[in-house]
Amino acid sequence: MNDESRNSYGLFDELIGTLRSEGYEDTAQRLHVILRQTAWTTGSELLGELGLEILAFQRVTRSVPTELQNLLGRCMKMVKKAWPLLYYKFHLVRILSALWSPHRRKT
Repeated sequence: MNDESRNSYGLFDELIGTLRSEGYEDTAQRLHVILRQTAWTTGSELLGELGLEILAFQRVTRSVPTELQNLLGRCMKMVKKAWPLLYYKFHLVRILSALWSPHRRKT
C-alpha cells in the first residue's frame, strides 16, 4: 500500500487502535488484517470488506462508548462512497438497537 493510500485509510487505523483500547481485540485484528495484510484489487473492494466487518461487529455488540460509536460512523461514511447500502444498513441497525435497548423505558 503506498503512502497516499495509507494516509487515506488512517481513520481505520484510528478505529483499530480504539477497538484495541476498549477491549475488542478480535475485531481490531480482523480489521488490521483486512487493511494492512491483504492485497486488494480495488479500493472499493477494500472499503466493502472493512464495512462488512464493522457491520458484523455492530450485530454482536449492541452498546459501545459514544466515542467509539462516532468513530464507527465516520468510518462508515468512507465506506458509503463505494457501498452506500452498507452505510444505510449500519444506521438502520443503530436505530433498531436504540428502539430495542434494554435501557429503554417499557410502555
